[in-house]
Amino acid sequence: MSPKQPADGPTASSATSLMEPSALLPISIHLDYKQDRTLSCASVACDNKAKQPVRRTSSTRRKISPTQRSDFTNCVSSEKILLQPGLNVIELHSKAKRVGSWSFNQLAVQLDNVEFLSESLPQGLPSFEIITKASSAVLNFMNLVAGVEQPVKLIVSGGSFRFPKDANIVLKCSKNLKMRIASLDGGVAKAPFERELVVNLQNFESFEERTINLEALCDLPGRREEKPIEQKVTLQVPWSRNEIQIPLHFLPAMIASCRLHSSGARKFLQVILKGVSDHKLILKDASMSCAAEGVTIIDINPKSQNEITMSKTVSISYLYEIQVEALKAESELPVIHVDYRMKFADASLPEDIRYYIPYSVTFDVMDYTTLFTICAKIEPSELCRVNSVCHLNLRISKVHANPFSDLMYEVLADQNMWVVVGRTAGE
Repeated sequence: MSPKQPADGPTASSATSLMEPSALLPISIHLDYKQDRTLSCASVACDNKAKQPVRRTSSTRRKISPTQRSDFTNCVSSEKILLQPGLNVIELHSKAKRVGSWSFNQLAVQLDNVEFLSESLPQGLPSFEIITKASSAVLNFMNLVAGVEQPVKLIVSGGSFRFPKDANIVLKCSKNLKMRIASLDGGVAKAPFERELVVNLQNFESFEERTINLEALCDLPGRREEKPIEQKVTLQVPWSRNEIQIPLHFLPAMIASCRLHSSGARKFLQVILKGVSDHKLILKDASMSCAAEGVTIIDINPKSQNEITMSKTVSISYLYEIQVEALKAESELPVIHVDYRMKFADASLPEDIRYYIPYSVTFDVMDYTTLFTICAKIEPSELCRVNSVCHLNLRISKVHANPFSDLMYEVLADQNMWVVVGRTAGE
């Protein structure tokens, strides 16, 4: 059925408008008639003078000029990537050659001879900073003691240096110093101490810090004072041609002194050993010898005290008698040298792995022979008291037939008072 034509309509076409609220689109019905006034077609029209919404496509954002390729001299890249369906994580690598702050600017994807370039990347991507840091190697230690194994730590900081896979550090010790790598397992036999030690740095990465535990052993010289022993370690490192010298100062584990005592015509040498550090030491096989002709050393120490433990608060003494033949000239042997030897070990080490280190010290001894003996006797008239005159009889005798004939002596009541001496007889 065709719709009814209106009485006063136009000859060719007519339009009827449906008024809607202003918030809606103005849609109207459009009817087209033929010449014989029969309906040709009907349509719906919208008379909107504003800009019509258009669905956007990629063609609307297409630029006329091609995308410019940025400078990829400093870039991060990855080659021969096989993409899998889904999310792919790609690691980009590069060798930093310049120091500064860097950010990502453009992405390039190359497939054979075809290259896809992106526009500028979003500004929200995080930037990164390239810095350079010098490599370093230091020795970390506490108070070092000579004669006892001392823990030392070698701390290596890689910095920005790229280490080869077989990198190593060579430690060269001074004359009386040796080192070795500390054993982590107490049951494994420890390596011997060496003056030149090679420390391997396998697979050492840049900016890595590694600590190597070492042990140092400094020879204990015979000393009579607590003066530190100066040593040094020279490091040969892979990142520099210059050697690194590190000074070390060792405190002696003990000091030795010698005193000469007289008892009548006999002479004795007392060797006193004093601990300086907190380490406990075990002493054994003590002996004394003298290479001078006519001098004999006699050991008078008890045999039961062969092994003695010494600490910082305990001093150990050894006593020896020295016997000397009669002197025949004044210039004969003014000074003799005696050698004191023994062995010591660290008491903190277990007995099965304890080892003893030889120790020796040389003493210079003067006035080692008795030339005269003096016998003094006071004979008071009644009672010897203060401010009274008493007779002092001295008897001086030669022990041996020696060339010395002059003798000088002083008479003291004590260390704080002089005694007035008057000559009454004798020469």
